[in-house]
Amino acid sequence: MAGEDKQQVATPAGIDVPASAAATCAQLVAILRDACTGIPMEAEPGDFLVALDRNAQPESGR
Repeated sequence: MAGEDKQQVATPAGIDVPASAAATCAQLVAILRDACTGIPMEAEPGDFLVALDRNAQPESGR
């Protein structure tokens, strides 16, 4: 990305990403945990996506 600093951090999967991306991801995870407190952590990815869709707010302007 333009203007992105060169500081990279390794993810648990071993992928190097900009430090700012890791921080943004951590914030997103916190938001998702708050929004989906009823979903057990062992939920299948498909179940998680269904729950996200169920809890989503309609987009304005559609």
